[in-house]
Amino acid sequence: MWNYPGGRIRITDGGEQPPANEPQLRFEWIAAPSRFRVFFTPDLAIEALLVGSHRIDWANGVVFYKDSPLYSAEQRIYSQNGEDGVLLALLDTLDVQSPSALELGVGDGSECNTRILSARGHKVVCWDRGHHDPSRGVFREMVTVENLPALVTNYEIPGNLDVLSIDVDYYDFYFWWRIGELVSPRVVVIEHNGAHGPGEDLVVPYEGPDKGWDGTRYFGASLLALTRLGARLGYVLAYAESAGVNAFFVRREDAARLLDLAPGLGDLRRLYRPARYGDGGHAPDPWHRPYTSSTALFASSRCPWSAGSGGDSSTGSSSTGILW
Repeated sequence: MWNYPGGRIRITDGGEQPPANEPQLRFEWIAAPSRFRVFFTPDLAIEALLVGSHRIDWANGVVFYKDSPLYSAEQRIYSQNGEDGVLLALLDTLDVQSPSALELGVGDGSECNTRILSARGHKVVCWDRGHHDPSRGVFREMVTVENLPALVTNYEIPGNLDVLSIDVDYYDFYFWWRIGELVSPRVVVIEHNGAHGPGEDLVVPYEGPDKGWDGTRYFGASLLALTRLGARLGYVLAYAESAGVNAFFVRREDAARLLDLAPGLGDLRRLYRPARYGDGGHAPDPWHRPYTSSTALFASSRCPWSAGSGGDSSTGSSSTGILW
């Protein structure tokens, strides 16, 4: 079975007979084993490219993935892409009846990953530096890695939180690392930098709370770096949505319950989705600034936000531009 948002389609080699109520279309190789076309009528066909064994790119821009039910679950209600449907499918499979959620970076709250939960009457707290609307659960807070513990305490965020969503455009890796020491959500939704491939371990260096995204491709962390952070905190990669923006992680102890819904669970190369916005992501970084890596960060004797580290805004960053 091959999946696309909102549906599934059966593709066979001709030996398997589909159910009588399923339409059968004519298939023709253009250049085996990758390029082919499918005829919907004798005069109407569409070409496609088989990428690996789990992805089909159609000429009209539609993409199919094999054995990826979460792809067909993608549904945009209040989220930027298909995160709403993926989140609801994960929570339903985990049997979370009344989820609590915390989201960082929501704008005015009209388009974010947890609004679907607050719209259904669940307890959601959202922090954003520029907006305040308690009716939507949005509170104006200048959240930093350094003040996260105080905010978690002040807002009485439970340690057994159900959903954590992070989209702060730059220091997402560090925010998850810091808050992951304080709470243990069932599901984590976090922005990854899809411009970097599944084999790249890249994280922007932490240079104090005043740094932020400048609109270029230089931001955040690659999916590999976030997967390694997740493993450190006890999480497994469950899914990366098709626009190449947000990734979903679940607690390691819950992984076995999700094997039917997320058969590629933990397989980074299979789950990675490239950035499908712009030209493979935002504009390239004209300054070619260096990244650090999760490996280097974890090997350090000090956390980035520790007093006296390169990330302390009172001492400035290291002369190399990388903290360690």
